[in-house]
Amino acid sequence: MQTVLTEYFDGKSLNKSLNMDEAIAYGATIKASQMSGQNQENRDILLQDVTPLSLGIEDYRNEMGIVVPKNSQIPLKIVHPAVPQFEHQSNVVIDIYQGEERKATDNHKVGGFTMSITRRADLVLEVCFEIDESGLLKVTASDPVTKKQANIAITSDKLNLTDREIKDMAKLARKQ
Repeated sequence: MQTVLTEYFDGKSLNKSLNMDEAIAYGATIKASQMSGQNQENRDILLQDVTPLSLGIEDYRNEMGIVVPKNSQIPLKIVHPAVPQFEHQSNVVIDIYQGEERKATDNHKVGGFTMSITRRADLVLEVCFEIDESGLLKVTASDPVTKKQANIAITSDKLNLTDREIKDMAKLARKQ
């Protein structure tokens, strides 16, 4: 992982004064202690989970419209407007991506769904991203006028990138 990070940051050396594994293990221990309610010593320590990368949807220009910015605190609920691309389309495809690249397909696709719509001149869908305390991402697209909606639930394991995916994304980012 350190090699990947060093490559990602153009060969800059990493600050290793903090042992990340220990920090994560310590934070997990405190959180477990708080959740069990058995140890009152750690009750005043606030641990806040955040999104490691931005989450968004692909727009008609193949760009990622960021809905949830990187480092947003979890749990969260954010509603984002989306306008269908074509005047006479009867379905809208909502593709969900995770990453920091401008082009949607250069990011990690974590899911998607299709919603049937009744096209009108003033149609603006509401796309809601909701992440609960366990990391479950629920994305819902709805038409506020007709009340039609479609959704998907994405578990936190789908949001975790493999070392290979991280390397590929870092390599792509350096090319641009």
